[in-house]
Amino acid sequence: MNKIFAQGDVNLKAAAGTRVLPGGEGAQACVTLTNRTGFLCHDQRSCIPASRVCDGLRTCPHGDDEDESLCQDVPQSLPSFLLAHCGDRASWIYSDQKCDGINNCGDCSDELSPGPFWICATLVFAIAISGNLSNFLIHLGEKTYHYVPEFRKVSIAATIIYAYAWLVPLALWGFLMWRNSKVMNIVSYSFLEIVCVYGYSLFIYIPTAILWIIPQKAVRWILVMIALGISGSVLAMTFWPAVREDNRRIALATIVTIVLLHMLLSVGCLAYFFDAPEMDHLPTTTATPNQTVAAAKSS
Repeated sequence: MNKIFAQGDVNLKAAAGTRVLPGGEGAQACVTLTNRTGFLCHDQRSCIPASRVCDGLRTCPHGDDEDESLCQDVPQSLPSFLLAHCGDRASWIYSDQKCDGINNCGDCSDELSPGPFWICATLVFAIAISGNLSNFLIHLGEKTYHYVPEFRKVSIAATIIYAYAWLVPLALWGFLMWRNSKVMNIVSYSFLEIVCVYGYSLFIYIPTAILWIIPQKAVRWILVMIALGISGSVLAMTFWPAVREDNRRIALATIVTIVLLHMLLSVGCLAYFFDAPEMDHLPTTTATPNQTVAAAKSS
C-alpha cells in the first residue's frame, strides 16, 4: 500500500558535494539540501526529494521524474533507493519520509528506532546527570560535604523509564484488544503505535529534567505540572477516540488511569532523583568534655 504525504519546498539544485549513486533504469540517487535522499534529474543538476517521483507532477526540468518506464508499476518499477519498507512489509513509503518525525507508516516503524528509544535514553541521562548536579549545587560550599557521583541513578532511571515506556503500553494494548472484542471501537492502535505515542510524550521531560537543577521546590513543581499537563493531554487526546465508544465509566476510568500513571512517573522522578534526602550527608557532632566524662563513668 503506497502512502504519499505532502513535503516541503523542492530543492531544485543538488547540494554541494552531493554523493551520486547509480540506480535502476538509469536513475541516480542524490542528497537534497535538507540532507534527505533525492532523485537526480537528467540534467545532472536538479536533485528533487524522493517523494516527488511519480506523484503526478513534473518536478524535474524535463519531467523525467514522471517517466513512463519509472512510474508504470509503482513501487516495483522504482529504484530501491527511493523506497523504505514499513513494519508491515506490504506497506512502503518514500525513503525521504523515513525518520522525518512523522508517523508515515501508520505503525511508527519508520520512526520507532530513532524516536521513542532515543528519547527514553536521553531522558535517562538527563534525569541522572541533573540529579547528581542538583545534589552537588545544593551542598556546594559546605565543609562537611564530599561529593561522590551516584552512578546508580543511571541504572535506576533506565529501569524506571524503559519499564514505563514499554510495560505500560503493553498493558494498555492488551486492555484495548480485550475491550475491542466486546465493543467495536472506530479507532484502534497497534502495540508499536502505543509505544510510539508514549515515547514521544516523554520528550517534554528532557528539558524539564534539566531545569529541575534549579534548587527551588516551587519552580520544580511548576515545571512538573507544565510538563505533566502537556504530555498528559497528548496521551488523553490520543487514546480517548479508542475508548469513547465503550461504556462511559470504563472509558473515563481508562483515561484517568493513563493520566495517573503518567503523573506517578513524573512526580516519582522528581521526588526520588531531586528531592530525596541524602543519607550519605549527615551532620558531624563533636563531643563536649562533659559528655566524654559521662561516657567514661557509664562504662
